[in-house]
Amino acid sequence: MAAGSAFGTQARATAGSTRRTGANAVAGGARSGASGQLGHTPPGGAGAAAASASPAGRTGPTSATPRGSTGTDAATHSSGPFNRLVKELPTAVLVALLAFAVIAAAMALNAYLQRRRAKSLANQRAALLSDVGVLQAALLPAVPEKLDDLEVSVAYRPAQGLAAGGDFFDVFTLSAERTGIIIGDVSGHGRESLIHAALVRYTLRTLMGEGHPLPEVLARADRYLTGELGDGFATVIVCCYEHATGELTWAKAGHEPPIIAGQPEPEEQAATPLGFGLGDTWPQFSRSLAPGERVCLFTDGLVEARRRGEYLGRAHLRSLVEQGLSARAIVERTESDSDLCSDDLAVVVLGRAAVVAAAELPSAPQAAAV
Repeated sequence: MAAGSAFGTQARATAGSTRRTGANAVAGGARSGASGQLGHTPPGGAGAAAASASPAGRTGPTSATPRGSTGTDAATHSSGPFNRLVKELPTAVLVALLAFAVIAAAMALNAYLQRRRAKSLANQRAALLSDVGVLQAALLPAVPEKLDDLEVSVAYRPAQGLAAGGDFFDVFTLSAERTGIIIGDVSGHGRESLIHAALVRYTLRTLMGEGHPLPEVLARADRYLTGELGDGFATVIVCCYEHATGELTWAKAGHEPPIIAGQPEPEEQAATPLGFGLGDTWPQFSRSLAPGERVCLFTDGLVEARRRGEYLGRAHLRSLVEQGLSARAIVERTESDSDLCSDDLAVVVLGRAAVVAAAELPSAPQAAAV
């Protein structure tokens, strides 16, 4: 009983002390609040301030400050021009990329089509050149440099590019005593004119081979070719050379007369071209060539080549013939002496060989010994 009474008394004393301490704390808090309102710092204010500045107190505000700062920065960025640019940029970039893709695809397609077209044109050009080459080979046969006493040189230069024209020539044997020579020019350029030139050449060669007089050759050819050349026509010279006498006979249809070196310009009657069906007779001319004498047959491209806007003309060509140039050299000089040479050039140079070489001449008789 005494021990329980003592324990109870001590417990009551402890509870009372605890109540007094709590009351004092409440009273001190009240006084502190009153002092804070009155602007005074109570003696326990320093402790309260220290308590508020304790690590536990600092942790709250310190952790709250970054959260507030981060939110503010995000708000600033979200409402600034950079964010608006970021939001708008993807759409603009997408549109630009799509536009560039379309342009690139269009350019690639165009390049592909251009390559296909270039390849097709190259193939067509190769085929055309092949055809032109075959036709020109048929029109420009290999000609021997000498047929008995007749010396021959020929040359041909087509018009620039694919504009191969209808100039043609031929030198062939009619018999053991006679040689035929043809030179001509069909109007126009290109494949069609080449076909017409071949037709004219072989028609004339066939008629000459049948032995018809040269005017009759042209008359028959005109009848055969009228309507076969379309809207075109042909100018020609057909010649026959007699080896035994050195006589050169020719007839022409609308063509330039030949140039004979050392002789004045001939006065020849004009004649109608072939293919119109308008001619009845064609004039014939002849000349006995002296040994060493030269004759030039040519197409109009050589005299119609221009220098400073003027035709070179027959006088220029005559000067080249009288210099003793070969057909090839005449063509090359015509090209080099002109500013514009846009037509075909065809030349045949004929010459009668000189007299028998000195080694074959009989030696002079020796004087009798005394």
